[in-house]
Amino acid sequence: MVTTPLCIGIPKDLNEAALNAKITFSHDPEKDSKCRINILRWLKNLEGFLILHGEPGRGKSLSSVICMHYLHNKLHIPWHEMRFINISDLYQEWIMAMDDRVEMHHKSYVLRDVKVLVLDDMGVKKPTEAFLDYIYYIINERGNDRKKMTIITTNLSGKAFSDILGPRLVSRVGSGVTIQFDCEDHRLKRKQLEPIGA
Repeated sequence: MVTTPLCIGIPKDLNEAALNAKITFSHDPEKDSKCRINILRWLKNLEGFLILHGEPGRGKSLSSVICMHYLHNKLHIPWHEMRFINISDLYQEWIMAMDDRVEMHHKSYVLRDVKVLVLDDMGVKKPTEAFLDYIYYIINERGNDRKKMTIITTNLSGKAFSDILGPRLVSRVGSGVTIQFDCEDHRLKRKQLEPIGA
């Protein structure tokens, strides 16, 4: 069976948009250029954490999918060695698997062991301590393996990120590359351009 982007959890709309998208990270051309250089350098290093943060609608999730396509097309990482998962979806899967230890361990091993993992919308709401422990286990294990790449998207930054996710998790990913999106809301802009009745 051939693995495709949709098989590894990438939403269809994000996958289609990523094929032709051009992301702007900042209104400041110099800062925008620096963001592109830092992301490209991180991609070519093939290891560590990449944190994409900014207000909703700035293109963080889309950028993570663009990174996955780059890793597949340019650096030849197979799709089956990548996973994309929204944290809210992961929480629901975790809840449903609580009574099935085999299923829970399998899910943990997959997220721990894939070469590239995207955790989308981290911190959208405060997690339970038990779920936070589960996330920390995955992130800590991945951080201990220098061959793993983890992309985290979040609307939070600084103190808000630490308050929601806790200092130990923030400390674990803090050694990675952080990109702040301070551009305009892409979704709002797209909606404004749509004709009435569309």
